[in-house]
Amino acid sequence: MQIPGHYINLDRAEARRAYMQGEITRLGLPVARMPAVDGSKLTDADMSRLHPRTAMHQMAKAEIACFLSHRNCWVKIAEAEMRFGAVFEDDIAFSDDALAFLGEDGWLPDGADLIKIETTSRMVMLDRKAVPANGRALARLTSRHLGGGGYILSKACAARLVKATETIALPVDYALFDPVMALLPDVPVWQLNPAICVQQLRSRNVFLPAGIDWSELSKDRVALKKHGLAKLRREVAAPFVKLADFAGQSLRAALSGRRWKLIRFRK
Repeated sequence: MQIPGHYINLDRAEARRAYMQGEITRLGLPVARMPAVDGSKLTDADMSRLHPRTAMHQMAKAEIACFLSHRNCWVKIAEAEMRFGAVFEDDIAFSDDALAFLGEDGWLPDGADLIKIETTSRMVMLDRKAVPANGRALARLTSRHLGGGGYILSKACAARLVKATETIALPVDYALFDPVMALLPDVPVWQLNPAICVQQLRSRNVFLPAGIDWSELSKDRVALKKHGLAKLRREVAAPFVKLADFAGQSLRAALSGRRWKLIRFRK
């Protein structure tokens, strides 16, 4: 069966829409537009209803709107006849063989309900045992791999996510792809490697046409930002923290029999 996809796009983002529609047509992908929720139209009453003040991370309207847009995709997937559905942002590059993964679902192993098919070009922890998938590989993801640019959900998983998100406590990528904060901690996350899509902000290559803004939702995560001396300290320490993390994760991978792996995008 096909894996129908939905790409999230604001009504005013016409250039992004034209880009995505061009790629979908070029590759013959079963992907349709999902109108994005506009954060600027959320009222204070909406925010109070959707995002409790007791939440561990106070989210901006743009973050809530992003989450709601993804949730609308989950509703579509849960209500569709197909066994799986895919969700995409509107600033991604697809691999040339993307149709092999969205055109039919036979490559997905039994028990796979949440599959990350994008990369944010970072190191992640994977189970050593992998399943072949159309010239790529699927393996269990056992570490954080944030970003919501491209993923696949089963109908059952989508329905559970919809039920679990009457209120919103954290950004959508944390809710899905952070093992500590995941909304459904009992659902294993799988990673496709190499990935078949990547967002512009995570790519070394420029593929969005000239004139399209490279929006970055992370700038709206005000509560997570550091300023002044704290920001300076973080920036000075960053290379050493990264080196220590790499060494620690490599050791952890060796001791656990897993792989500390950079997920690449293969066109």
